[in-house]
Amino acid sequence: MKDESIFPPKCCGQAIPVDTTNAFITEELLTEYDNKREEFATTKRTYCSDRTCSAFIPTRSIVDGIGRCTHCEKKTCLNCLSEAHEGTCTDDPESQRVIRLAEEKGW
Repeated sequence: MKDESIFPPKCCGQAIPVDTTNAFITEELLTEYDNKREEFATTKRTYCSDRTCSAFIPTRSIVDGIGRCTHCEKKTCLNCLSEAHEGTCTDDPESQRVIRLAEEKGW
């Protein structure tokens, strides 16, 4: 279930209703299907910042701009997509310009 272009599964051009396949698929596969359905339905997706994980972070796991990975429990900053951190994002050029301006002006 990695190829979004063939999701959901179809037969004769029609999506196969999942409830008709429950007797034939495992609970694990059904859970994976539900997770992929949620991921593919999310327009602005966030993935775990840990490169060894990179799992999709569902919207329900995002609070105050920080996403918690449901696989490895690590936190990701939604602004810079790096590991969650305090303060402004160091990789965000706009934030860095504001910080420099504030320092120059003594704000």
